[in-house]
Amino acid sequence: MPQSSSTSSFEPTPVLPTHGSAAGAASLVAPSSNRVWLGYLGAMLLAASLLVAGAWRLIETQRKAPAISVPDRVLLAHQTSKFEHPTAATLFLGDSSLGNAISAARWQELAGHSAANLALTGVYGYAGSYNFLRRALQRGRPDNVVIMHTADMPTRAVWDRAYELTKPEPNALERLSNYWQDTMNFQQLVTAVRALYAPSAPEQPRKRRKKKPLLLADDYIVQRSPLPVSRQRTRIDARQLAPRNLEYLRQIAALCQAENLNCLYLWGPLAQLTCESSEAYLGAASQLVSSSGIHLVADRPLCLEAEAVGDEVDHVRPTHKRRVTEYYYEVLRPFLK
Repeated sequence: MPQSSSTSSFEPTPVLPTHGSAAGAASLVAPSSNRVWLGYLGAMLLAASLLVAGAWRLIETQRKAPAISVPDRVLLAHQTSKFEHPTAATLFLGDSSLGNAISAARWQELAGHSAANLALTGVYGYAGSYNFLRRALQRGRPDNVVIMHTADMPTRAVWDRAYELTKPEPNALERLSNYWQDTMNFQQLVTAVRALYAPSAPEQPRKRRKKKPLLLADDYIVQRSPLPVSRQRTRIDARQLAPRNLEYLRQIAALCQAENLNCLYLWGPLAQLTCESSEAYLGAASQLVSSSGIHLVADRPLCLEAEAVGDEVDHVRPTHKRRVTEYYYEVLRPFLK
């Protein structure tokens, strides 16, 4: 006889999915899957936005920054290659007024010891000279350090990139940044982008490329045509002096004192007509330079006769470079070690 129970449990009968219930099952999975894909998409959009923002920042920085000309870059590479050799007995640091005035080869003949002219250009300013002195000290100790900058250098604005481009030990990221900013030409980029959308022009017969002009000769940038006398008079105003520009010159003076170096400062040569127009400025500038702690050998530059002026008022004509080197050797000889 079957047993009976006072209580009974109800077990729901499982419902088998039909063809119409597949959408319901999919709807349970879809929201989770969609969230994953939305997350991936959001991450990709964020990464793309950061990349575009970074690229735009680099472009804007370079567009607003002063461009470094090809000769300036070539000269920097030429001069930094000299650090592969031991430091010379007499080291010349400065800008184009030095590079066009001093022949290291002639100086060696006169002094009987090694000499190296590490002149950069005015765009690198005192920061370039400071860093080049630091780099030279990594290879040895010079007996003499001659610093020669153009007369109007204390009026020029400080360009911080000069320090980054010339300092002794840039890291990998800085080297990449330097390469980008040195070689990036914003105008060329704009031209290239426009060319992508410009209608193609009929192909023209190729013209024979002209040979590129020589950039360096006699250890410095090749000059253009000499200035005519009518353009050799430039008045430098004492009111344009910018004491902040001597920040790196003060660091040079401090380094010379700390390392017990024989550091001597000279103004670069200047056209006679500009000397005559800038007497008040030269007096004030010399006082400012002396206040940095550097040894100023003479408070007036060598004033060049018209026929000795090169392509700028502070450039010696190449045919007069050896003679001017001899002049500076006689001026500096009492102070040399």
